[in-house]
Amino acid sequence: MTVPEKKFSAIPTAEKVRLLAGLLYEKQGREIIALDLSRQPTPTEAAILVSATSARHAKALADAVLDKCRDENIEYLGMEGYKGGLWILMDLNDLLIHIFQGEGRSLFNLEGLWAGAGRLDTGIADESSGRPDDGDFGDEDE
Repeated sequence: MTVPEKKFSAIPTAEKVRLLAGLLYEKQGREIIALDLSRQPTPTEAAILVSATSARHAKALADAVLDKCRDENIEYLGMEGYKGGLWILMDLNDLLIHIFQGEGRSLFNLEGLWAGAGRLDTGIADESSGRPDDGDFGDEDE
């Protein structure tokens, strides 16, 4: 008996970046950037980096991405760091999503690691954030 092969959406990486970056923006993600890693020594094509205001917010962003992957039949391979929320890594095969809370982003400095990578269009008007800090979710100790 043969097991039917799973068929995932064939959404191109650039389109997937715009779709998920837009979702992260809608969910109040901050400092959203997308890096083109296709010419970097990595096993993936692109990465989205986003900052969250708290552990709860980081988890909410990860949950939203996971829900969107289910809805759009986007391949999802796994996630690390969800329990702590300081740095959540989501592996979507050709796209990695890094969700950072607090000082985690500057501590791990992925922008510096991939300084030679180009930027991808996220479809967001102001990728640097453009959000006032008064929309904070508050629960920074979680």
